[in-house]
Amino acid sequence: MNTKEQSILDSALNLFVTKGFHGTATSAIAEQAGISNGTLFHYFKSKEVLVQQLHQRIKSDQITFITTDLEETESPKEKIRVIWNNAIKWAMENKDKYKFLHQYKYSPYKKKHKGDVEKFRKDFLDNAEKGVQLKQLRYLPYDFIFDMTNAHVYGMVEYLRSNPIKYRTPEFMKQAFESFYGSIKP
Repeated sequence: MNTKEQSILDSALNLFVTKGFHGTATSAIAEQAGISNGTLFHYFKSKEVLVQQLHQRIKSDQITFITTDLEETESPKEKIRVIWNNAIKWAMENKDKYKFLHQYKYSPYKKKHKGDVEKFRKDFLDNAEKGVQLKQLRYLPYDFIFDMTNAHVYGMVEYLRSNPIKYRTPEFMKQAFESFYGSIKP
């Protein structure tokens, strides 16, 4: 990716999270990026394409971060702990990107993406199945475990943003995970 394209994506992210999708004109993105509107459309054929590519890049970055160190453990519980911890850490360190992902989720731009997202989901579901077989996880629909994990991470991030000292308190973070895990353990 070249610097102009990156500048457009950075400007779009900033404006989308501060003004929303509908409140952000492509001309404002181009102006903030220091380019003409025509140049923006050279890189992104439409605002929708820009939103989709920004989402895809952020989601790919998020999944790469969340799955870091996942191969170092075989235990399904520990894999879920790594995912839970990394997802919270990514959200706390990437506030604008995290906000964008939530805006996107409820926007008319939302599309079902394949690739990284589907592979991550499949790997998570496979891990949940293994966890049930090893009696480390309660027998629940695997996609329910996936959705519960996502919902709990979201709730944790919202709480931690209001109480940042808790994020830097290892004992609290350990207790919070164990509280969550208690809802899915056998």
